[in-house]
Amino acid sequence: MKKIEKFKNPILTYGEEIYLQDNLVNKIKKRFVKDESMNFLRMGKLEDNIDELVNFFNTVSFSVGRKVAVVEECTFFKTKGKLDDKAYERLINFFENELQDGILIFLGGNLKIDKRKKIFKYLKKNGELVEYKKINEKELINWITRYLDYNNREINYTAGRLIANYSGYFEYESSKNLYDIKNELDKLVAYTDEKDNIKIKDIEKIMSISIDNNIFKFIDNIFEGKTNKSYEMLEDMISNNISPHYIYYMIIRQIRMLNKLAAYKEKRIREDYILKKMKTRSFIYKRLNYQYNNLGKKKIEYLALKSQIIERKAKTGKLDIVTGISILINKANK
Repeated sequence: MKKIEKFKNPILTYGEEIYLQDNLVNKIKKRFVKDESMNFLRMGKLEDNIDELVNFFNTVSFSVGRKVAVVEECTFFKTKGKLDDKAYERLINFFENELQDGILIFLGGNLKIDKRKKIFKYLKKNGELVEYKKINEKELINWITRYLDYNNREINYTAGRLIANYSGYFEYESSKNLYDIKNELDKLVAYTDEKDNIKIKDIEKIMSISIDNNIFKFIDNIFEGKTNKSYEMLEDMISNNISPHYIYYMIIRQIRMLNKLAAYKEKRIREDYILKKMKTRSFIYKRLNYQYNNLGKKKIEYLALKSQIIERKAKTGKLDIVTGISILINKANK
């Protein structure tokens, strides 16, 4: 991203990652606002308060720095949002003739922006559009490392990746953002001592294993015959930079757990003993039990055998791992 000093004005920031939008506002405020009481305005609904915005920028300030205003409620960028022609013309006139040296930021949040809107087209041509999509796995791990370093904690790449995967950030249709990751990291900081190296056991003790929920959803779709949904989820996870090898590993892990559960079930072992022997959480066991009942012992054994063949071919380069996952999706529904 280019430096904020080179941003055109006004600015619209939007997208799934609201933490980064707020961070952009804070950077602009820190860079340009010297006296917050005189030079910074945060307002809600704009439609009925355009004059307030205009007056703020037109009021002379004797302090150094630039005036910055943030509009938080930007529903007029949505398809069903409304900004009448009179208000639109008033805004455009303000942008072109009265905004001058001030900085105006529209904080879109995670609104679904309608790019056909006149106001959006105007900002695309004359202002600055800053979209913050969800970051990928590598970026998230780097962000986690930097945040913990700032808080006097050390972490290696493996542990950082575990936090990223446990957080649920990459779950299918997940609404989680960096604020949620920050909350988890703050818990880890509070749990560990200053200058401490955060270990795997710390993460497993403090964080819930959200990535499993994503894989369970994926596997549920596979085993319930929802082939199209399974492929949609697979494509989505890969596009979110979750490694196909990791996805395959989780599927195999799940099949092995189901196979183990089937063996215990065949011996009519008590449920509390199974839970203890499998060393898994109760909510995971419930989902495993559901999948076991849905598939049956023979189908689980067949999938376990098929997965071994796929894994062997993948290791020798005879089969692409994504193709291997696709084969398992198809075989589970035959």
